[in-house]
Amino acid sequence: MLRFLTVVFVLASLTGCTTADFEKIARDSMNAAADATIGNLAGNARTTTGSVQQSGNTASNSYSVGRENFSTAKASRTQTDYGKVAVTKTEKNPQGQTRLALNSCGQPNVGAMRCGGYLFEVTPEGWLVDDPIHFNDLNNPNITLAAGTYYIKFHNWKGGKKYIATGEFTVSPFVTNLVDVELE
Repeated sequence: MLRFLTVVFVLASLTGCTTADFEKIARDSMNAAADATIGNLAGNARTTTGSVQQSGNTASNSYSVGRENFSTAKASRTQTDYGKVAVTKTEKNPQGQTRLALNSCGQPNVGAMRCGGYLFEVTPEGWLVDDPIHFNDLNNPNITLAAGTYYIKFHNWKGGKKYIATGEFTVSPFVTNLVDVELE
């Protein structure tokens, strides 16, 4: 295992990888090695703000537990996108401003939920701007912002289990964009 990681780091350094790339390579390598060691896994899980969520095939009693730290206020992407985020329609507004309004937020097996989080503007190169924009169903359900691509990190407010949604979406200029968020 140590030889494998050494080879990965040497090859990565020869190709000019950054520290963030090394961290991703190491994390992916460790996950691949753990998956290969454990064998065929039936379920999947993640950690969101300290809580572990597990799922699996109870008939064979095989489970997989993965962990991913999740902070809505940190300008970082999750390893995979969770839930669904989409601008479902646009409407003209009297001011002709570019606006974003939360149309709905829910979880398919639970229904409508109270939720919120942050938006991060995505640069043309794909980087997240480290200036979080607060967006939620209580205090900021309708905000004015610049048109463009945004990365959203949302979670539910109440309930015994934490659900999250992450992903990119595009805001159209000079209209109110209504966004639907489906938590996972």
